[in-house]
Amino acid sequence: ETEADFGTLIQSASIHAELAASIPADSPKPKGRELRNKLIQDAYGWLERADRVLPNSPEGCQVRAFLAMTEGRPLDAAMLYRKCRGLADCANGQYGPLAMHEARALSNAGHFEDALKVLADSATDVAVEQRSERDLLTARILWRGGRVDQAVAAVESVIETGVEGSSACREGAALLEAMGAYEPSESAWRKSETVDELERYHVARLKARAGKVEEARENLERAVGSGNPEVLRRMAQDNELWAAAIGTQRLQELSGAVS
Repeated sequence: ETEADFGTLIQSASIHAELAASIPADSPKPKGRELRNKLIQDAYGWLERADRVLPNSPEGCQVRAFLAMTEGRPLDAAMLYRKCRGLADCANGQYGPLAMHEARALSNAGHFEDALKVLADSATDVAVEQRSERDLLTARILWRGGRVDQAVAAVESVIETGVEGSSACREGAALLEAMGAYEPSESAWRKSETVDELERYHVARLKARAGKVEEARENLERAVGSGNPEVLRRMAQDNELWAAAIGTQRLQELSGAVS
């Protein structure tokens, strides 16, 4: 029987790996965990077939690294991502993204300084359009490693050079908020959101997190008053925060005002 071509085999491996990753490892449903394990094993099966057609391919190496992350083996994943960069057929344009994958894996393993070194050493491999992603990843790793002030400064640099309304600015604003850097986060959200009521919503949320309940309520009510349904969607995502800040009854009243 003739074997399928490499592209078909590696795509099948990748699809099975991604489906497995979409199921939580700690799924409360036994059938979910069983399906996850089966998808992982099937992915390896497709990979073995792909390797027989084209051994030591960068594509196969990347899928193995992804599977290692899915299985909770970040150090193995980091080594595989590094191996990918050293393969003869690895395209130059992949060096930067693979270095970022390696850094994420090392960070997940708690090897923060090693992760930062990978990013620093691969700086010239990162394309211009990927630099904000690299810099935000650096900030996240600094934060996880306990270097909060440096992390905040790194994000602020991304915001400063970012385009108004860009995804990089939004991700940076959210990261600053997660780090508890509320003042710089407010400035970042104002640059990130080009729709006034959405900007106001995020300012309201920051005020609530900072314990400034009256300012939070005022900004939230003005955002809701715009009638923009996106405000309701975001408010629903932050339901617990708002219930604690303004009370369940008022939250329900505001939800009804939008709907």
